[in-house]
Amino acid sequence: MNLMHFLRRPISLRQRLILTIGAILLVFELISVFWLWHESTEQIQLFEQALRDNRNNDRHIMREIREAVASLIVPGVFMVSLTLFICYQAVRRITRPLAELQKELEARTADNLTPIAIHSATLEIEAVVSALNDLVSRLTSTLDNERLFTADVAHELRTPLAGVRLHLELLAKTHHIDVAPLVARLDQMMESVSQLLQLARAGQSFSSGNYQHVKLLEDVILPSYDELSTMLDQRQQTLLLPESAADITVSG
Repeated sequence: MNLMHFLRRPISLRQRLILTIGAILLVFELISVFWLWHESTEQIQLFEQALRDNRNNDRHIMREIREAVASLIVPGVFMVSLTLFICYQAVRRITRPLAELQKELEARTADNLTPIAIHSATLEIEAVVSALNDLVSRLTSTLDNERLFTADVAHELRTPLAGVRLHLELLAKTHHIDVAPLVARLDQMMESVSQLLQLARAGQSFSSGNYQHVKLLEDVILPSYDELSTMLDQRQQTLLLPESAADITVSG
């Protein structure tokens, strides 16, 4: 029971690489030893046959030596190349979950906060995916809480201001009091509150990755031209735009 549990337990990426490469090297080392033994036995038999036939001159001996060396070097180079190729394929297969995780992260957009659906028996991959999913879950919960907070603030701020404005209008009708300046001031306050809430919602959208491509000149500069002009006059600055400003888009 303990042996089966040990065999089924997940292993780390390092252990997979070591075991796989070790097994490949062991297999090819055994094949090389067998080949060396086979070729050595054959060459010894050829030398013995040459000695029996009295063909032991130097030229014949050198030719036999070259054949023996070639019969050992050529298969050795082939075995080394084949070993490296198989090791490369094994490492590529073992690290495939990492490549899949990389593709998944690169393909995600900024507003995609769904959990990563990658399952692997490798400890490191499972740990990274679990940590990323936990981070995404906490980020989603934080953004949801901010949206609820913004909605509550909007309600809590607008309701009292609307109530005060209603009381002022009733007071003006009942007692014929001029409350126009106060009503105008309340309207300004309500407008400021609305702008602050819009900024808060825009900030939340940016935090969650919801961006839109807008034109710099048409959608950003021209609508706020008066504010920009006042700000530039106060700072004694000049805003210069290139000729291609009408075609420039920004994320916002």
